[in-house]
Amino acid sequence: MRLLKLLAFATVILSLLGTAPVSAASNDVLISHVAPSGETASAEYAAIYNNTDADIDITGWCLTYNGSSSKPGCLVPPDDSTRFILRPHSYMVFASTAFLELHDNPALQTAISFKPGLSDSGGGVTLVDEENIEHDSFSWTKKSPVDMVYQRAVNQQGVMQDTNIDDIDFTLQALVLPDEIGLYEYVPPVDICDTLPGIQQQLPDGYGMNASGQCVPDVCQSLPGLQEVIPAGYERTSDGTCRELPPESAVVDITELLPNPTSYDTGKEFVELYNPNDRAVQLAGYRLELGPAYTKAFVFADQIIEPGSYVTISDEVLDFSLPNSDASVRLRNQAGDVVSEAPVYGTAPEAHTWAFTDGVWEFTNVTTPGVINQASSEESGDIAESATSSLSPCPEGKYRNPETNRCRNISSRAADLKPCAANEYRNATTNRCRKLSAFSSASLTPCKPGQVRNPDTNRCRSVATASTALKACAEGYERNSETNRCRKVAAQTPQLPDDPATTRDANNLLMMIMLGLTVGYGAYEYRYDAANLYHRLRTGRVKRRASRVSQNTVS
Repeated sequence: MRLLKLLAFATVILSLLGTAPVSAASNDVLISHVAPSGETASAEYAAIYNNTDADIDITGWCLTYNGSSSKPGCLVPPDDSTRFILRPHSYMVFASTAFLELHDNPALQTAISFKPGLSDSGGGVTLVDEENIEHDSFSWTKKSPVDMVYQRAVNQQGVMQDTNIDDIDFTLQALVLPDEIGLYEYVPPVDICDTLPGIQQQLPDGYGMNASGQCVPDVCQSLPGLQEVIPAGYERTSDGTCRELPPESAVVDITELLPNPTSYDTGKEFVELYNPNDRAVQLAGYRLELGPAYTKAFVFADQIIEPGSYVTISDEVLDFSLPNSDASVRLRNQAGDVVSEAPVYGTAPEAHTWAFTDGVWEFTNVTTPGVINQASSEESGDIAESATSSLSPCPEGKYRNPETNRCRNISSRAADLKPCAANEYRNATTNRCRKLSAFSSASLTPCKPGQVRNPDTNRCRSVATASTALKACAEGYERNSETNRCRKVAAQTPQLPDDPATTRDANNLLMMIMLGLTVGYGAYEYRYDAANLYHRLRTGRVKRRASRVSQNTVS
């Protein structure tokens, strides 16, 4: 007897000295009651207890019997959102169906039921969480009497003790039910707008959910559906509602201008408009104005532009032509408000349009009247080279313009060409038909002040200003004597003067240089032979002089 007491005392001392637990990973939730047999052999129940001052989430936890989770069972939620919470210092019960039939107690409504099967002569239960981490266990080896329950002891501080020694932690007590049943279900609120501060269980007023699942402000709540931006053709009023704009206020965009087409301009220049609205717009009364002074304008008559469509207005329709540089165009509605404006462009390259492409205005060599604009493609045959001697041959079907060194298309052989119209003539170099303003200069209207007539086409073209007041052309450009315009020219290969006297002097100088170089090279190459020859001649001369002296002496 004394030996048993000594062993029990030693076990308690070892546990107090920090011996690692062998069954439980935490004492937050403990097994508190186990009744292998209650009032009857099949009236079984067990309970667990929250030993802390805080709620504990026990969703997915299991109380297993001899390693099987089928008895007493697991706390499986009905859906992914529901959680099982155990209140502080309260119990949760597992009970057999026979036990529940004997005890009609409202506190048992939250109990997990299981089929009877606990052995009253020995067995063990283990409490594990949803990650299968063990929190507590209890084993019994003696036959438990009927109407008795293994109950965890409470220490002097009123807290359930957990020494990990079952014979110390549990004692057999008369069968009673736990008094504080504290299991409840909890569904965490779902934040449907994680981009907004706080938890939003429903859409806040003034917001909608877009296709990406984000909550964004609805700027037009008076319109059906979510409007992240004010729709085209609508405006937002001071009270936050959106109303449809009157037809005369609809926005129409200027999208493309061609101020400097290839060859002659008349009939080739254009201004392109686009209707971004979801309805047609009546352009009657709209004004296209030429800037930057905006002294010239074209007023639309009865013309409709369909939604998402383009309208192209030729310079033959407009009351003005587009300058080749430093100009802009804007559009006003019937009320006089500016609804679109193309910014001022610089010097327009030939056959390039001033276009609104990918959100910016820029020159592009891809002309797209009536369709969506495109950025410039790589230019090939129409790029002027720096000098004729370095130019690649033009492709078949093209010729080189001698003034600009550009390759231009040749329509066809003269024999196969269709006759030109009555008001056209054929360019002998290109075989192209070009328009004539009139048949003879006698029937032509005199050109306006500041213009000159092109003798080839009889057309009037603007003269920039008097030649004495003209700004010097940039490097690489020359001034056309007929129009006073600066135009790009290819670099010229340097040539020698054609004057005969100058040429003769240059040839004489060249011959003298070559003769000097030849003499110098020969002197350098035969310097040793020349020295030896000089010494032989000098030695022979000395010998002859000595011989004469000797002969004179003998005589």
